[in-house]
Amino acid sequence: AVAALKWLGALEWLAKWVAPAFRLIGLPGEAAVPFVTGALLSVYSAIAAMGPIALTDRQITLLALMVLIAHNLPVESAVQSKAGSSGFRMVVLRLGAAFAAAAVLNLVIPASAEAGRAAEGAATDTPALSEALAVWAVGAAWLIGKVCIFVMGVMVLQLLLEEFGLMAL
Repeated sequence: AVAALKWLGALEWLAKWVAPAFRLIGLPGEAAVPFVTGALLSVYSAIAAMGPIALTDRQITLLALMVLIAHNLPVESAVQSKAGSSGFRMVVLRLGAAFAAAAVLNLVIPASAEAGRAAEGAATDTPALSEALAVWAVGAAWLIGKVCIFVMGVMVLQLLLEEFGLMAL
């Protein structure tokens, strides 16, 4: 969906409206899409939504911090409501904490850390739909492979820790 929004030009339109708020924390307006995706769904959906957007390593770090603080809000706020907390207050707290943490990290990470992927995704002309789909498919395949390897690695590590009795530690 993010690749389609980018190809249609809707991503730039959305980015224009949220860019001022995200610029305060060192992110381009396009970063709103993965943030909202992660806030409403999961961390993995935010990772997938980041793929087609040209971000530097520094921007990816800021966005990842925000998503890790404020992810899966509908489900988690419902659980928190059942546990006795105000779901609305927890959503406001987590969104506020995400933006505050990104603002602080934006000040801490040196501006010289801007080198990264930004030039990779930058395109001057809108490609044909078939080209955009081909780029998306290759990027999505690489991302899915990386996520699968990471998740399997974590699962194997967890099983090893349980097998050798180290999980309790």
